[in-house]
Amino acid sequence: MAVNKKIIFRRIKSVKSTRKITKAMELVAAAKMRKATAQAEAGRPYLQYLIEAVSDVSSRVEIENRLFAQTESNKSLVFIFMSDRGLCGGYNAQMIRALRRFIDEKGKDVFFETVTFGKRAALAANKLGMRLVGSYSDVTQAPSYETVRPATAAMIDDFIQGKYKEVLIAYTDYKSPMSQVPRIHRLLPLSRELPEIDMVDVETKKMSDKTFIVEPEPSIVLDKLFVHLVKSFVYHSLLEAVASEQSARRVAMQNATDAAEEMIEDLTLTFNQARQSGITQEIAEKTHKTIFDQSL
Repeated sequence: MAVNKKIIFRRIKSVKSTRKITKAMELVAAAKMRKATAQAEAGRPYLQYLIEAVSDVSSRVEIENRLFAQTESNKSLVFIFMSDRGLCGGYNAQMIRALRRFIDEKGKDVFFETVTFGKRAALAANKLGMRLVGSYSDVTQAPSYETVRPATAAMIDDFIQGKYKEVLIAYTDYKSPMSQVPRIHRLLPLSRELPEIDMVDVETKKMSDKTFIVEPEPSIVLDKLFVHLVKSFVYHSLLEAVASEQSARRVAMQNATDAAEEMIEDLTLTFNQARQSGITQEIAEKTHKTIFDQSL
């Protein structure tokens, strides 16, 4: 029994060390989650106002814009947002499943190219057979507008030149600390029915009663607004993805810490039982020896 007790004791010590690590990672992820969710929620009203403003102005005038154009290309470009590191539960896996379903629905006639944000996104693109044309890593540590601006500008230029039939964006939408939903939206070509942003308990004032004065010309203003809308949506998707990643990581580390504590309790009980068994056996052996000596 002495050998078994040593093995169990070493196991307890090892699990306690693991618990310290997962607890520290949980606290770090919780701090990052609070910052990331605040950024994502703060950006929702701005993007919603921008969508309403663009919708209102574009509904008042008849205008043709390059970002609404349909092309004959058989290629689609996908912006994919995933994490740079693991240990975030099913965050990356659920996005891969959503992309696989989407590719299967599109069929084999569509050729997919991708720009990835996060190391895991690049690995997923290779696994899914998508041609990688751009890759950005370490973007989730300090997300900023400048991070996505060059890739978005190049994407808009490629679409205007007719290189892609459509441009899509795949990211994870933050709902709550326990819920993150993978989304795949079409960015380009734009349609008159612009998407609405899920505000999730963020109070905003509707702009339907606002009157816009457009200067110098609606075509010039809308040309700038449409481009800014696409860039803003990409940046907002990055913020949502970062908030989702940190939330998923915090929950994963909390679950790992709870599992370690349960394992420590079970191992401690096993250790105590082994020690009690050893003591009982030692007492029995001494008693047996005493009785044997007295019988001589």
